[in-house]
Amino acid sequence: MAFTYRETQIVKGMLNRGDKQHGVASYFGVNGGRIAEVSTGKCDYPNAQPLQRISCLLRGLMLEQRQFLKSKKSCLRLGN
Repeated sequence: MAFTYRETQIVKGMLNRGDKQHGVASYFGVNGGRIAEVSTGKCDYPNAQPLQRISCLLRGLMLEQRQFLKSKKSCLRLGN
């Protein structure tokens, strides 16, 4: 399954934010190879810019509970 332009932006944004490839793959329901393709630019939209603002809730899905709680505090301070 190829990612759309918007999905490619989201994947890149999640990776830039520090989410692990296997977590991103799990979120999209694909294998890690699809995420690796986006990461290395071997995808349909290699020049897609990473999405800069991804909701804190989405980030929480990719983090361990301890990291999520730390992230939640940061989000509350930022007003997200």
